Amino acid sequence: MAAEHRSRSFAQAALLLLLAAPAAAAPPTDAAEYPPRLRICCALGHDLELRLGVLRPPVGVENVVARGALGHHRYRARTVFEERNGLVYTCRGGFIDLGHLRSAADLYAHLRARLEAARGGPVALATADGGATLLAPPTSDSAAQAAFDLTVWHEITTGAGGRVVPFFSETFSAFSPEDLYSDLLGATLGARAWARPEPWDQALDAEMDAALEALGALDLDATRRALDQVEGRWWSAEVPVPGAGLLLRRNLAFGPTLHPWLVPEPTALGCKEGAPAPLHRPAASGVQLTLTPPEGSNLGPGPFTPADFEALVAQVARTTPQSASGGRSSAQPGEARDGSADETLSGIRILGVRATAGAVGARAAGGLEVVGARADGPGGDLAIIRYTTLYTAERGLVTHFTGIQAQRLFFCQEPGGRLHPPVAAWFQACAPRGVFGLGGTLAQVQHDGATGRWAMRPVEAHASFALLDNALDPTFPLRNLVLSTGLALENVTWPGLPGRFTPRAHLQLQGVLRTEDGAWGAAGLATFRQSLRGLDDQALEASVSAERRWHLRDGPRAAPWAVLSLALEVGYSRWTRPEAALDDLMWPLASTTAQGTLRGLVVLAFSLERLVF
Repeated sequence: MAAEHRSRSFAQAALLLLLAAPAAAAPPTDAAEYPPRLRICCALGHDLELRLGVLRPPVGVENVVARGALGHHRYRARTVFEERNGLVYTCRGGFIDLGHLRSAADLYAHLRARLEAARGGPVALATADGGATLLAPPTSDSAAQAAFDLTVWHEITTGAGGRVVPFFSETFSAFSPEDLYSDLLGATLGARAWARPEPWDQALDAEMDAALEALGALDLDATRRALDQVEGRWWSAEVPVPGAGLLLRRNLAFGPTLHPWLVPEPTALGCKEGAPAPLHRPAASGVQLTLTPPEGSNLGPGPFTPADFEALVAQVARTTPQSASGGRSSAQPGEARDGSADETLSGIRILGVRATAGAVGARAAGGLEVVGARADGPGGDLAIIRYTTLYTAERGLVTHFTGIQAQRLFFCQEPGGRLHPPVAAWFQACAPRGVFGLGGTLAQVQHDGATGRWAMRPVEAHASFALLDNALDPTFPLRNLVLSTGLALENVTWPGLPGRFTPRAHLQLQGVLRTEDGAWGAAGLATFRQSLRGLDDQALEASVSAERRWHLRDGPRAAPWAVLSLALEVGYSRWTRPEAALDDLMWPLASTTAQGTLRGLVVLAFSLERLVF
C-alpha cells in the first residue's frame, strides 16, 4: 500500500508540474507571423512497410525514437535533421507521438502570439484542415484550449476524408490511440515553455525532457517491445502505410479528461507499478472557435464549433471502424496479401525481357520483347518503351515499337468520396471499387522485313469501363471484364504505295479469370475496328487463351524475378482490307494478303524483370 501511495503521489506531483500555470512570456520571434509547419509523423507501429497506391518502395518506416536522441526543437522545422520525431513509450503516459507533441506546442505559441497581437479582436486562421476564426482573451488557458481543439478538429477532418498532403490520405491514422493525448501534452508543454526565459526552442526542449522523465519514458528497445505487445490488437504489422487496416483500435475520447492507453504488460518493459497520468483539457471562458471543413471532407459545409465535436466524432466513427474483429487483421480491401497474386501480377518493373516461341499452323514462330518500364495493378497498367521483334513465315522479321501504351488507367475515388484523375491511383489509397478509366497509345510503329511494309499508329485514345465494378480492388488482376471504346489515327505504307492517315474507331471487350495465386488463368478478347473513311474497311480480332505461370523467385519481394509460362491460344483476325492490317497483339500474325487468319498457338514464354515497387 505504501509503494502504491508513493507511486500515485509521484504521478500527481508530475501532473501538477506539467499543468502549472505559466506567468511570463518568451515566444518564438516569428510565431505571430507564421503558423507552425506540418510534421508528418507517426503511424502506430514499427518497421512498417510503405505503400502508395500500388507503389511499394523498398524502404521501411521505423517510427521509434530514443528519448536521449530527440535532436533540438525548431519552430517551423524545415528538415528531419533538425529534430527527431517518432514514438516513445512512457510508463504513465503510454505512447507519445513526438511529432504531434511538437506541432501542438508550436500551435499554442502561434495562437498565443496572434491573440496578444489582436488585442481582443477576432483572429482568422488558415489551416490545412480548413478555415477557422478564433475570438478569445490572450491567456494561457484560452490559447491551450484552442490549440487542443484544433488538434481534435484535425483528427475529425482527416477521419472524414480531408487531407493535409496532396495525394496522401490520413484517414488510416485518424484518432490513433496516442494522438490526442500527445496533442494535449504538447499544448500543455507549450504553455509552460512560453513562461520560461529561454528562447522558445530551448524552452520546449527543456519542458519535453522534464515531461518524458516524469512520465517514465523508456528506451528504444522497450518502445519496440511495447508496440509488439499490442500488435494484432491496436495495429497490424501485415498492413502497409497508409493502409486502411493498419489501425485496429481508435481512441475517440477528446476530454474533458484524457486517460492514456497503457500496454497489457508494462512490468515486462521495466515499468514499476504506478498510476497512469491523465491529462485535463484546459477550460477557459470567452473562447469562441468557428471551423470550416476543408475541401474533400464529408462533414458537410459547416461552419462548426467545438460544441459539435461529439456529433462529428460519432459521424467519423460510423465510417471509420474503431477496431477490427478477430484480433489480428487479415488483409483489408485494397491491401496486398503475402504470397497472393497481388505481388506477382502487380507492381512497377524495369527492363523486362520476354522470350516467346510458338506455332502458326505447322510453321514455327518466335520472338523477343523488351519493355523499358511497366506498371500493373488494380489501378490500371502502363508500359513505356516497348520493343518487339518477331518472325513469321509470311511477313518475315517483324519489328514493333511503342512509346507509351496504357490499356486502362482508372479514376481514383478516395474513401471520403473525392474523385481524382487516373494517375493518382498510383500514389494514394483509393476506395476498392471503380468503373471508369482512360487509356491510349502514343508512337506505335511496325515494319515487316519480308514485305517492306510500314504501319504506324501515332495516337490512340479510349475510355474503359470495368463492368464488374472492381477496378482499384485487389481482385481486379484476378477477375475483370472491361469494355473499351475509342479512336485511333493509323497509316499503312507499302513500297511504292504511300498510304494516308485513316481515323479508325474501335470497340473492345476483354476479360480475365485467374486463380488466387495467379498460377492458372484464362483470358478472352474481342475487338471490332471501323474506318471512318469508308464502311467497307473493317476488322474483327478475337482470341481466347489458357495459361499456366510459374514464379521463379526466392522470396515474396525478390528482385530481379522470373516468370515461366505455358499458354494455349486460339485466335481469329479478319480484315476486309488485309493490306491495312495493324494489330495490337503480342503476335502480329494477321495476314496482309488474305482477309481471314485463324491461328492456334502453343506459347512458351520466359520473362525476366526487375521488380522495383
